[in-house]
Amino acid sequence: MTIISFALTEYDVAMTRLLREIQKGFEKADPVLSDVQRFPVAHDGKTRQVSTPNIVDTNMQDFSADVTIHADAFRRTNVEKFVEFIWGLSEALISQATKYLFETAFRTSEAVGNVVDFGGKNFWDAQIEMLEKTEMHFR
Repeated sequence: MTIISFALTEYDVAMTRLLREIQKGFEKADPVLSDVQRFPVAHDGKTRQVSTPNIVDTNMQDFSADVTIHADAFRRTNVEKFVEFIWGLSEALISQATKYLFETAFRTSEAVGNVVDFGGKNFWDAQIEMLEKTEMHFR
């Protein structure tokens, strides 16, 4: 007996590839994410950011967004609506990724003792304390 499938596997794969390429392009255009070096990972567990003096482990993060595009935009090949859809999706995901990046950077900085509390300090004294905690290399 022949099984009829209404799945559009090749279409789904092509759309996933297109969305990834578009997101990479938006990330490259983002002033923060464009400077982040990426490494492919082959696990779905924790990543150790800091071992000493305090341990900081981070989990792989899932980001999601609710965006809508009406079927009519596809039927009519409305490129503008498709671009709006992709832009909204990418913008939402990039926003979440940037927020998570800064949260991880703060946790990492705090764990190694590089956070300076400006509360009640003279601005210049706090800045000197920051410079003392910053590791710098000169060539």
